[in-house]
Amino acid sequence: MNRKLLVMLLCILFCMSAWCADGDVFTAKTIEGVDMTFKVVSEEAKTCQVEKQGKRVLNHEGSLTIPSSANGYTVISLSYAAFKDCKNMTSIEVPNSVTTIGESAFEGCSSLSSVNLGNGVTSRGK
Repeated sequence: MNRKLLVMLLCILFCMSAWCADGDVFTAKTIEGVDMTFKVVSEEAKTCQVEKQGKRVLNHEGSLTIPSSANGYTVISLSYAAFKDCKNMTSIEVPNSVTTIGESAFEGCSSLSSVNLGNGVTSRGK
C-alpha cells in the first residue's frame, strides 16, 4: 500500500471516530474510575451535559467528582434527574464549568451529605 493512501485512510478513520453530533451519548471515566454518561449539547461549541446515570453510578459508594471535560467536550450542565436514586453516593463535586443543574438532579440520593457546587452554576432546577 502506498504511503499517500495509508495517510488518507488514517485521516478518514480518525475523523470518523472523533466526530460526534448534537445529541450523541458517550461515556467517560471520573477520577474515581466510574463510567459516567454524557450527551453532546453542541458539537460546534464542544459542550456536553451529564445524563441520567446507569447502574455503575447508581451503585457507586462514596464521593464522586464530575469532570470539567469529557472526551474533549466541556461539561456545562447536569440533566434532569442526572443522579436520581444514587443512594450510596455520599458527596459530589461539581466543576466550575457547570452552569446549569437540572430539576431533580439529586432526587433520592439518601446518603448524599455534601454537594460542592463550582462557582459557574447560575441556574438550578427544583
